[in-house]
Amino acid sequence: EARSHISDEIAKDALQFVLNPSNHPLLLTVSSAGGLEVATLVGCLRRLQHWSITAIVYEYRLFAPNAPAYDVYKQFIERFDVTLVTLP
Repeated sequence: EARSHISDEIAKDALQFVLNPSNHPLLLTVSSAGGLEVATLVGCLRRLQHWSITAIVYEYRLFAPNAPAYDVYKQFIERFDVTLVTLP
């Protein structure tokens, strides 16, 4: 069974880091797993920005078109609780 390599806690911490202006400018890069974790993090960021799931999935597919476990990451983005993130 395919599983996401990202957890709610990791996503929350990463998003709080990304959203903190003291960490800007910031560049997100791919280091492993074909960028699926970065694409998933950006998907969660889009949820915080009130994007529709359709738009998030479209952007995700643009940057991870051949993701072998696409459904697992898509499900993570859909179920991620954005209220976990403390906005700066």
